Amino acid sequence: MDLLPVNGAALADDPRALEAVRAVGLRYGFDYTDDAAVTALLAERKRALEAEQRQPAAWLGVLALTAGLLLPFVVPMVPALTDRLFAALGAAGCLLVVGVALVVHARTRWKRAR
Repeated sequence: MDLLPVNGAALADDPRALEAVRAVGLRYGFDYTDDAAVTALLAERKRALEAEQRQPAAWLGVLALTAGLLLPFVVPMVPALTDRLFAALGAAGCLLVVGVALVVHARTRWKRAR
């Protein structure tokens, strides 16, 4: 299975490209002309990226954002909560802050894994 359109043999055919790829490889400490190592690296990074997408912080953040956005509209419909309107709006604000923080945290981890 070829993950890249260019493999190590194609790079070896062009001396300028091979020199540039080896210079980048020296800078990062990785041999980018080794097809097996590059395939293993890409597969590992793909697994790490997929794992980051399913973090609980992302799900909880989206859930908290949704609840924080819907709560101000639901409170006036429930007669028992209309007496505590400011408390419900305060809870909605807290849910929004927590939701934004969790979503930003999850996105930062995802970008780092990418």
